[in-house]
Amino acid sequence: MIFLILIIFALPGILLGKYIFKRYFNPLTVYTAIWYGMINLYYLKLIRYDDLRMETWLFIAGAYLSMLLGSVTYFMSKNFLDAKLNIKTHKLEKVQIFSDDGIVIKYAIIVFSIIGFISAFQHWFVLINKYGSLLGVLLKAPEIYRLRVEGKIKGVIPYIHTFSYVAVFLSAIYTAYKNKFTFLTFLPLIAVFIKELANVGRSNILLAVILFISTYFVFKSFYAYHFGKQEKKVFRNVVALLLILGIFIASSAFMRAFRGTVETFSGTSRALSSYKENLLISPSIYLYLSAHLGVFNKYLELEAEQSAFAQYTFQPVYNLLTKLGMINKKMRFYHKGYYIPVWTNSGTYLREMHADFGIFGILLMPYLLGLLATKFWISFFEKGSLVSLIVLIQIFTILIFSFFLTVTRFGVWYIYFILLLLIVPFLEKLSVFNERNKWFRMKLI
Repeated sequence: MIFLILIIFALPGILLGKYIFKRYFNPLTVYTAIWYGMINLYYLKLIRYDDLRMETWLFIAGAYLSMLLGSVTYFMSKNFLDAKLNIKTHKLEKVQIFSDDGIVIKYAIIVFSIIGFISAFQHWFVLINKYGSLLGVLLKAPEIYRLRVEGKIKGVIPYIHTFSYVAVFLSAIYTAYKNKFTFLTFLPLIAVFIKELANVGRSNILLAVILFISTYFVFKSFYAYHFGKQEKKVFRNVVALLLILGIFIASSAFMRAFRGTVETFSGTSRALSSYKENLLISPSIYLYLSAHLGVFNKYLELEAEQSAFAQYTFQPVYNLLTKLGMINKKMRFYHKGYYIPVWTNSGTYLREMHADFGIFGILLMPYLLGLLATKFWISFFEKGSLVSLIVLIQIFTILIFSFFLTVTRFGVWYIYFILLLLIVPFLEKLSVFNERNKWFRMKLI
């Protein structure tokens, strides 16, 4: 019964997204698919989770409807004003950043990827120096993970690796523009993988994969809309995208093996327990994809937490204020855990919106996400503004991570966002300059 009800709620969101954005890959459809999938997984009960309370369902539904309403609000307002002022959309003649056919972007991808590799290798050098050898580092992965969580790994240069994410964004629009996958497509993703392997972390690899896929599909749709359909290479593109997802899956499996992830949980069904050695389907992976609703449910039931205003939404800001001595209390990154019947602590972005802003946050934040996603989507498709694309893709990352947590808690999210806003307009001007003066001519790849 629950699965039928979910379909009834999901279909209007998918169809509304297609109507507003004219593409199936859009913010509303992505958000609908993420939450539809998670709720279905939760109610498969491969781990014997508690049923969600009515309050929890009301918050989930309220947030979802608020997001739809935000999107509809901007869409209808924009159409009304355009009709009243007789404003018509025109097809673009070119995209400035590709004025020189992408030569400047190729150099930029290589340069920023190299910076990412330098950061990764420096991190590995620190660990090898501490543990004596590469094998010693791999064997001490659980300890390294614990030290990272506690912020006790010293000697690593912070945040330089965020240039890799700039390269990921550029490689996505370059790949969509060229309509083919090349070595440049994978270069920055490999840099992120090597860095996070040393960090014994998966979330930042997932962030890079989401950044690439979102940017690729949105820019590809934009380019097809303005400049006609490109030659279809469906099989090659599907294979390449599967390879990108394979990077995340392989890295997750590697981390799981060396971190010594527990695969035996109380309340696990026999069917799921039989897959505990499986690469793609295991108790820990199922837990990772489904448990967050149970934590949110238990958080609402017990009402046992207190938090400062917006401490999760803007956690990096709080951390910066702590370092500057402006506040005394350092905010913990990891939440309190709950037994659901497995001890886990991630409770979707709704838990954090509620902790930061109360019921007001549950309704207002999704509304703003829907409104802003629609605004920047339309702005990008009408004007080709890459600044609008950058903001739009950041909203996509929030929506996709919403099943897990609020991605704005990651310091790297802010830093590469700022870097993109500074670097991309400069690259646009440099591309136009290069087309006129032919300074950079060599086609490297």
